Amino acid sequence: MIIAVDADGTLWRDYYPAIGKPKRIVLWCLRRIQRRGYRLILNTCRTQGIAEIVATMWAMEGIWFQAVNENLLDRIAAFGGDSRKISCDYGLDDRYCCSVTLRALWLWLRLCVFSKHPNPKGD
Repeated sequence: MIIAVDADGTLWRDYYPAIGKPKRIVLWCLRRIQRRGYRLILNTCRTQGIAEIVATMWAMEGIWFQAVNENLLDRIAAFGGDSRKISCDYGLDDRYCCSVTLRALWLWLRLCVFSKHPNPKGD
């Protein structure tokens, strides 16, 4: 199971072009998501150099992104090529939905995602 995560407004409050402090509830959610074996992609409109810095910052917080603005190799192989669109099962982005609190997001993940896909590899 792959979850693509936006940076500005999702991982931290939107202070573009600056990088804000991480949202603690997001850290909490992403740590739990990763402990369950889900893979994360950092999906941001930031340039590659800044995106890599962001990924390193989050690694220091214990959140590991398997890719930054790229598809994972197994998805590229499965679909016979790479595309500009990030291939993921779920996306977390402050612009995807209307003002959903992160606590509500965690509840949704627990009820809808984890219950349907207890094994993140889909087996």
